Amino acid sequence: FEFCSVQPCLARTSQCAILIHVDDIMYVGSLKFWNEFKEKLQQRFSISCSVLEGVGTEISFLKRRLLRVEDGLALLPGSSIGKLIKVWEEKFGKLRSSTTPADSSIQMEDNSPCLVGSDVTFFRMAVGTCLYITRDRPDVAFTVKELSSYMSSPTVSAMRHLKKLVAYLKGTTNYAVVLQQPHGGQGLHKQTNDKYWLLESFSDSDWSSDKRHRRSTWSGLHMLCGNCVYSSSRTQ
Repeated sequence: FEFCSVQPCLARTSQCAILIHVDDIMYVGSLKFWNEFKEKLQQRFSISCSVLEGVGTEISFLKRRLLRVEDGLALLPGSSIGKLIKVWEEKFGKLRSSTTPADSSIQMEDNSPCLVGSDVTFFRMAVGTCLYITRDRPDVAFTVKELSSYMSSPTVSAMRHLKKLVAYLKGTTNYAVVLQQPHGGQGLHKQTNDKYWLLESFSDSDWSSDKRHRRSTWSGLHMLCGNCVYSSSRTQ
């Protein structure tokens, strides 16, 4: 909850004019309790809300779509991918879908010329959008991390790699992280009889594979009861 006082008290009339703003809230729990809670809120505040119900229904929260599927809850990155594909094809023409987000040349030395004019602005906008998408798409984290290193001076080669990434996103618009019902002791690679939830963390490094700066990429993935809850890809 975020509260802020907008207007000070009016001394002459002994009245106080205060505007209270409550940010976005997500409630998870009993539908019966939610209906009672919502009724109480509506007695004093103007609110808008949406409820996730059966399989196939969805709601939007913080520009992310939450879709109810047969085996859990799918986290979809809203309309960001569709908008990125649209603006790319409007500027450069139709894209053919790609099966991979990048190839090994993304870590090779880049001697191509720098982009000029509107292409520079477009590159930064597109990579900025991809950085936002990455929170819900671990499969593109490495590629987006590599492209973001070109933000200050984007090159022709970097734009080619960006094209491949956008083409991959076009072919995988239905990809999503799915959160399933957690069960105590049940992980991705380990199963126990414990009643406690199981946290598994995986990490790896490519040992200075980048030929441009000879620094390593470190990656991490954290799974809670077999569900991906956080992923990262960073240059050391």
